[in-house]
Amino acid sequence: MKASPVIICVEDSEVSSWLANLLANEGITSNAIQSVQGVLQRDYSSLDIIFLQTRTDVALLVRTVYELTFGRDANQKPMVIVLASGDQIQLNPSLCGWEIDGRAALAALFTLGSPELPRSIPLYVRRLIAGGHMR
Repeated sequence: MKASPVIICVEDSEVSSWLANLLANEGITSNAIQSVQGVLQRDYSSLDIIFLQTRTDVALLVRTVYELTFGRDANQKPMVIVLASGDQIQLNPSLCGWEIDGRAALAALFTLGSPELPRSIPLYVRRLIAGGHMR
């Protein structure tokens, strides 16, 4: 079964372009959605992968993940990968162990600026695509 394209909803245009190029160079198809409102207006399956970043607005990030996942049937919950700064994670440590409906809210939480990102992101996305989902 062919997975849906990866969706990039990253408000920082530089990060969005970097991520799209990184995935494309690895042969991974992605589609960009420019706004959180845009990402919330679509239907998803458990095979969809959404990269999400809301610059410094952690409340918007939390609300968006909640709206994408809460109360949805397991087959309608996308895999959400959040890109956050080290400062955001340090100031909001509950992002790391966050649950919604008794399950991990995020498929992954990556720290922007980490030297491992260029290797880790494509590897993780390939594992998610191959395994359907990792919740």
